[in-house]
Amino acid sequence: FPVTILFIGFFGLLLPVISTSSLFLFLASYCFGFSLPSLPVVIAGRMRELTAPGQLAAVWSALTASVAIGQGAGGFIVASIFDWTNSFVILFVFGAILYFLSAVLCLKK
Repeated sequence: FPVTILFIGFFGLLLPVISTSSLFLFLASYCFGFSLPSLPVVIAGRMRELTAPGQLAAVWSALTASVAIGQGAGGFIVASIFDWTNSFVILFVFGAILYFLSAVLCLKK
């Protein structure tokens, strides 16, 4: 399930790179919009799979802090990349690569 959600997001991020037609933009919005709200569930589920029961509270705290820092840093990084390149295409490719890598990491146990 998590891998499917990540691959749907990956597909949604690549569609605007392939074409900016109305159909592709609609499908991209749908796919990415479907996958984005599911990410916290995917992250929490993967954390529970990898964590021993006695370590859950400590890992949950570290996970919450890292996600918050990652979201803050991600916003800054994305804005900076756009400022340097003045291109949304690079941002879509960058996001697609991150989604793909996340899906691959979820495949390994």
